[in-house]
Order: sequence, then C-alpha cells, then structure tokens
Amino acid sequence: MTHRTTAPTTNPSRPSRALAVLAALSAPPILAASAHADVGGPDSGLITPFDNAQVSFEWVMSRAGYTGDLSAAIPNLTGESVFVFNNKAARPGETVVLSHVFNAGDPVHLTYEVTRGARDVFSTSDTDGLAQFRFTQVASGPGSAELLVGVEDIRLPGGDSDFDDVVVRMRFAQLPSPAGLTVLAFGAALCRRRRSH
Repeated sequence: MTHRTTAPTTNPSRPSRALAVLAALSAPPILAASAHADVGGPDSGLITPFDNAQVSFEWVMSRAGYTGDLSAAIPNLTGESVFVFNNKAARPGETVVLSHVFNAGDPVHLTYEVTRGARDVFSTSDTDGLAQFRFTQVASGPGSAELLVGVEDIRLPGGDSDFDDVVVRMRFAQLPSPAGLTVLAFGAALCRRRRSH
C-alpha cells in the first residue's frame, strides 16, 4: 500500500533545479554508511538507518528515451513489490509514501523495469543490478536522511552512465514512537480535563 500525492501540473520543474540535480548525480556517488548496506553483503541496497521510519519517494525528472517503471520491495518483511513511478507519466513533485513503517536495518530494495525500448530489469538486490543505480546523500540529521536516486536504464557497461533516466528524491523520516504518541495523547487528554474544571 502507498499514499500518493500528485503535484499540480502547472508547477513544472525549474531548469536551475534540474541542473543542480544533474550536477549532484555527476559527482562521485556517496554511499552513506547510515543509509547504504555493504554491497558485498546479503542485503545489497538501501538499509533503513533508524526505527519507526517512513519512506517516501518524490519524482524529480527523467531524460530517458525508453519507458520504465520504478518499484520498491520490502524483502524479509512482506515480500511485496510496490509500484512507485512510471518515468513517462510521473510529474515533478509527485510523491509516493510507502505505508509500511520500517525499523533500523530493514532493507528497501528498488527495481527498475524497462518496459518499452531495450527491455530489461534491474534490482538493487543483486550486485549487477545495483550498478545501474546511483545514490547520492543530499541531507541527513537526527531522524532523517535524504538521497537522490538516479537510474541508468541501459545495462552497463553499455549506456552513457548519466543516471538520469530516472531521478527521484528518497526520504527516510522518523515517526514518533508508539510510546511517545501515548504520552502525547495522555498529555492532551489531561489538558482537556483541566480546561473543563
């Protein structure tokens, strides 16, 4: 399950923002230890850096000639693959939020399937597929991590290695813990009770 927010079609991506994104992707990839697994390990791909994490994807851009679908999978948890974006249909600012709440160490694998053009499927769950993705950390802080994810849609070493066939902004945001929510709810109820007396 996902929650999808569609951006107004009257608010296209600004050229300056697109250039900034391309500049970030052309820089050497930054695979943050807090958000990226050892690519030689059993769970190659993105690893949730903290508990009670909400994962979301914001569409940025695509310069692909081919058409393809980006999906997210939650291995070892539900085994489901959730459709996120089609690179020809998505609009800048459109956001998809995964309904699952992740905990520290949970993997989030991405799959990109080229559906029109040189048909192929790439997944971060294997070393060869992982090479088709570029992750660049652009922000991090307590309870948050943000990365640009770029995809090369022609299997390497072919293609132009520009990783701009799909570009999304991926965010991990820490939600309040259930215990914290209980305390907040109790405090709110206590305040209401005091006002009523």
